[in-house]
Amino acid sequence: MNELYGKALHMIENPVLPRNPIFSDAQFNIFRALSINANMLGLTIDLLNEDLASQFNLAGPLMSEKQRKIIHHPWIDLIPILSLREALLIRADVIDEDELCGDFYGACGSSQEVGVRVWGEAWDPFAYELSETIMRKWRWMATDCPDVVKSSNYWRRQRGEKPIVFEIE
Repeated sequence: MNELYGKALHMIENPVLPRNPIFSDAQFNIFRALSINANMLGLTIDLLNEDLASQFNLAGPLMSEKQRKIIHHPWIDLIPILSLREALLIRADVIDEDELCGDFYGACGSSQEVGVRVWGEAWDPFAYELSETIMRKWRWMATDCPDVVKSSNYWRRQRGEKPIVFEIE
């Protein structure tokens, strides 16, 4: 989050894009969406940069039973896609949260593509597209979050790209 925040500030202070931009449009859009969702939840960038438990573990509205019971970092709460939040919470003890967060909001894998794109309102789960690279790397997303595959393939079709298809194992 610090890195994204720093890049966003740099772009605001230096509005002329360099030849090799350090912050892509896709990264800006996901940062904007996260900022909107954080604001709606009463979170600040400073709080998100701390190693602390989600406010839903402590008090506040009941978003889901898993969000209340499973201790997690608040960055997961910023994701408006219920199936993805739930899948992340279930795997909280076995995934590298920093790696996954980096893949979501920064550059994913050797392709260096942005893992998540936002094509609409920050709070709208259907506005989110996950890259094929991130879904193949974190394969469980395809089975545990079929709505993510559906929305991602919708946005791919809008660009004339083939849908992401996973063979049943």
